Amino acid sequence: MSSLQGFCLVAPPRLHDDNFYRTVVLVIEHDDEGAVGVILNRPTSDPVDDVMRLLDEDGMEGTEPTNELIYYGGPVPGPLVVIHTAAEYSEREILPGVHFTSQKNNMQKVIGTSEGPYRVYSGYAGWAAGQLERELERGDWFVVPQDAAIANPEMFAETEQMWHDLKSWVGMDILGDSISSKQFPQDPSVN
Repeated sequence: MSSLQGFCLVAPPRLHDDNFYRTVVLVIEHDDEGAVGVILNRPTSDPVDDVMRLLDEDGMEGTEPTNELIYYGGPVPGPLVVIHTAAEYSEREILPGVHFTSQKNNMQKVIGTSEGPYRVYSGYAGWAAGQLERELERGDWFVVPQDAAIANPEMFAETEQMWHDLKSWVGMDILGDSISSKQFPQDPSVN
């Protein structure tokens, strides 16, 4: 299987695992050794400012406070990571214009001085070698390509609707090949 880096995994409605129920996962890395991603649509109640003060004894001196929240990236504990659009502070480009960093200096610069959108994540989703491929074969995830509905800057937009929008996109993509638009009723409830 080719790499799914930069693609999104959308949990199908029937997936009732509490960790991934109604989630959208951005795949940050995927190779023969496994895969790593972050859940895009699970904000916590923890402010980014509070956590950054803990990481830096001086706080974020000289930077404006932010109202941003930390997002739950997944069930595997790990360092804070930032998904952002500031190429100069990138440790990895996930997809064109969207970058990843976990280094403290780069995180502080993205949060404190970058004008582009960003999100801070705590934890991540991880798969051992071959695990994600088996889950895909079982139908545990819908795969949304890089150039589809989750391109930059939508990735940083409102998260509450993200799962519903992408689930609908996947459904239309699957049905689109077999049903013409003339066959869709104006009001699906009359179906």
